[in-house]
Amino acid sequence: MSPSDISIFLETPVFATATPPGVSALAIVRLTGWNLKPLLEPHIPGISKLSHSRARLIEIPGIDRAVVTWFEAPASYTGQDVLELSVHGNPVIVQKLSEFLEKNGATAAQAGEFSYRAVLNGKMSVEEAEKINAVIMASSEAEINLIRSSSGINLLLEDILGKARELLAIMETAIEFDEEITFPDLETLRNQIDFIRTQGKITRNKHKLPKVLLYGPPNCGKSTLFNAIIGFERAIVSDVPGTTRDYLEVEVTVKGHRFVLIDSAGVREITEEIENAGVNMTLSLFESCDIILNCGPSLDDPRCTNLKTKSDIERSTDPGIINVSAVKREGLGELMNKIADQITNLSSDNWQLWVSERITDDLENMYVIVSDAISSPLMEIKAEFLGKLIVFLEGLLGYEDFDLYGMIFSRFCIGK
Repeated sequence: MSPSDISIFLETPVFATATPPGVSALAIVRLTGWNLKPLLEPHIPGISKLSHSRARLIEIPGIDRAVVTWFEAPASYTGQDVLELSVHGNPVIVQKLSEFLEKNGATAAQAGEFSYRAVLNGKMSVEEAEKINAVIMASSEAEINLIRSSSGINLLLEDILGKARELLAIMETAIEFDEEITFPDLETLRNQIDFIRTQGKITRNKHKLPKVLLYGPPNCGKSTLFNAIIGFERAIVSDVPGTTRDYLEVEVTVKGHRFVLIDSAGVREITEEIENAGVNMTLSLFESCDIILNCGPSLDDPRCTNLKTKSDIERSTDPGIINVSAVKREGLGELMNKIADQITNLSSDNWQLWVSERITDDLENMYVIVSDAISSPLMEIKAEFLGKLIVFLEGLLGYEDFDLYGMIFSRFCIGK
């Protein structure tokens, strides 16, 4: 993007709600752009008196009293002026505030546009922006720590680029002067790419929250336990077998781990068409889920934690079974510890380095290019593939393409 293109892109102020949608105590709407005080002072009296990084209570006429925090350019997240408006978290108020800002010269931000502007204004690198988004989306404390401690991906890629250039120079010299040389060591180059590529695949898998399935026959207490774990009545509980026909899922956080808890239809032999569809769905979920909370007869599956539900009525003496009473909330602490341990075990692979989605995608192409070079019998063809790799790496490290930026930041949260 040329300097003039950047200037045009940054000219219009943008806003976004930085807190999740829905009813809440507070909602925060962020606004960024150049010279926001003169833009808003006619419509929000008192804006011009704000000091950098200080908050004031200001009346926004016809909308709400807001706690307004001001960040003066360039000492802000985006490098432009930033205004954060904290209002009551009623969606009606948030909608009115959004309409008010749009009426007075701002437009709704696209996904990742705040971070995009921060990169364009030199406040951070693309890799730093991607890491911020990854921290927001992380599923555990351990993942957050690894993301924050990972650094130097570009240095690793630059090292690969340097070696590729050296190898290409050797090849071209041999081709030009018809010299007999040993084929350059492309395997070492491929191994370097493969290490980062493998770490990227592991990173990608971490973006998928573990799925924890409540499994067992009808009327074994799955839905009651589901409600007890999530802390509110989400699943219908009934003494009538087969109440749950479909499956329910809710995101839960336990001991620093985020996961998706799924309540499923009870498994039994039935002929009724709708319930049978629910049972088949449960069997499919059983195959795909990471952790199974088995509420029926014990199963010998490494993913399974065998439970004795309704333990206030009858308990198990088997030490391998956790007794749980959702009604009396007995055994829930032990169950939560078990789930946290299982999720930790899922994560105990050789994950050493956080790698962004963008770079992971590109590493797949790079790996194929080097593999093609290795399998080619002629030096000229090897050199051609190596040249493609160099062009690929130069583009990846240059960050000059606008469409590349758009692809990166479209994966971010709105308001970040």
